[in-house]
Amino acid sequence: MNGPNSEKSIRIDNLGIGYQSASGGKPFIRKGIFFSGCRGEMIALIGLNGIGKSTLLRTIAGLQKRLSGGLFFGEKPAEQFSHLETARLISEN
Repeated sequence: MNGPNSEKSIRIDNLGIGYQSASGGKPFIRKGIFFSGCRGEMIALIGLNGIGKSTLLRTIAGLQKRLSGGLFFGEKPAEQFSHLETARLISEN
């Protein structure tokens, strides 16, 4: 994709997401997630129940800590943005 919208708005590089269940059972962990998207693109997130779609979205939104890897908005790491800035970036793109 070329043109004014070809700049990557979000980039996920070898992301690891997950959590430990409240009951202390086996932890849910997904590793090796890669993708990028440009401003104005529509991205569909599909998969089986329990595979981590909501966990990924919570991690991108900053509501849940990532376990490993990189999450970037533009060229800046996500941790350089406040929660308000992250919300604005997600809603505008």
